[in-house]
Amino acid sequence: MNRHAILLIASLAGCGAKPVDPRPPAEAGDPLDPASFRQYSSLVTVESGGQTHSYEYTREGSKLRIVPILPDGKSAADQVAILVDEDQRTATVLSIPTRQYTVRPVVDSPEMAVGQRRAVVSRERLGSETVSGHACTLHRLVTKPSNGAERTMKVWSAPELGGFPLKIESDRAGVPTTTTFSNVRVGALHDPSLFTIPSGFTKAGT
Repeated sequence: MNRHAILLIASLAGCGAKPVDPRPPAEAGDPLDPASFRQYSSLVTVESGGQTHSYEYTREGSKLRIVPILPDGKSAADQVAILVDEDQRTATVLSIPTRQYTVRPVVDSPEMAVGQRRAVVSRERLGSETVSGHACTLHRLVTKPSNGAERTMKVWSAPELGGFPLKIESDRAGVPTTTTFSNVRVGALHDPSLFTIPSGFTKAGT
């Protein structure tokens, strides 16, 4: 699995959907807490280190499916899909053209907090802006995972989507990173087969 896919898993794990939170948008759940948003699908664009990567992203509870969108110059021979199981802490990489898969553990590190709850240390409202066609409330959040350092980020959340974070700006290892969500669908149940190894795929190396 390439580094950008791993970092996407780290930064977005927990950004699923949930029913509309009865609390005001300013008090809606931390966007990186997997208990806050549990079901959604979206196009996700990550800008970091002068590079831009896009993904089709689907969450259903603790299951995630991430499909990198191939950039210009890449052929279908490079197409993969990544299945993440937060409960089992595994990432399964499916090679679509070869119909093979590889299972890798998801490990803890300062950059990776898959399935890890985060406490909101502080929250400051900065204003309102429109992102992906939705009116959003902009906050600066300081969060802290259960076994890591505090992290500061700017979050644009859409009240009409239950506080879903449509844009997140953060700093990872000194590199500014912007994650933007578009074509968001929240709260819909997805086909369970999306999160399982398809029939006919074999484990690589066997």
